[in-house]
Amino acid sequence: MTDSADLTLAHQLADQADEIARRYFRAPDLGAEDKGDGSPVTNVDREIECVLRASIRTEHPGDAFVGEEFGAHGRSSRRWITTPLTARRASLPAIRNGALSSPGKNTAP
Repeated sequence: MTDSADLTLAHQLADQADEIARRYFRAPDLGAEDKGDGSPVTNVDREIECVLRASIRTEHPGDAFVGEEFGAHGRSSRRWITTPLTARRASLPAIRNGALSSPGKNTAP
């Protein structure tokens, strides 16, 4: 796959995440809970990560995926890394910023 195709897919994934986040925008209840480290996680975080993970598995089943909420799957030199929303207690219930990194060469041993 070319870098251009990766970028196109990343844009499609961002659009999917945006669609989900907009449904929750200013919702009275985001289903926020504290994770083990004390940081918040919401239903928005979980749903976006699940959708991104499924889309990447469909498009590139051999690629690895690392998500903040559900961890990693796969071992590949191509790795997609996501953190759907960067939550801060002060910003709940507003929707925060998200990040998606397209695959790059794995430099880990």
